[in-house]
Amino acid sequence: MNSKKVKVGISFALVSVLLVWLVVSGFNENMQYYVTIKDLTAMNHADMNGLRVKGNLVAGSVEATGKNLEIFFTLEDAGHQLRVRYDQERPDTFKDGSEVLVEGKMTEQGYFDAKTLMAKCPSKYESTDNYTGLGENQGLGGTN
Repeated sequence: MNSKKVKVGISFALVSVLLVWLVVSGFNENMQYYVTIKDLTAMNHADMNGLRVKGNLVAGSVEATGKNLEIFFTLEDAGHQLRVRYDQERPDTFKDGSEVLVEGKMTEQGYFDAKTLMAKCPSKYESTDNYTGLGENQGLGGTN
């Protein structure tokens, strides 16, 4: 009877350790650290995986390499620039001057290798100046 309890205890301990290891290793692989372009250029390039960087797309900086969808472009933020490589389908809002968020890693060659690219076109989300939001009645009640 005692040996059965010991086996169950050992099995429970092994499963618990395995679950903790899976959770910790999963978090480490999926963590994304947000850094500015200025901070990124000042960092040591070794072991720089899982980074998020935001900036504005510099006008005229998009260069197609001819390799499938691969492009290089430049992001700018607070006077600092970053060269970025991306090789997947681009969103429609990826245009000159748009705000861009990239996720990926810094390479030894000095450019940022983006695995994810999200772009927001500023003019698309701005409100209009003449919108009052209340409609014709200018009141909240049903009758005036």
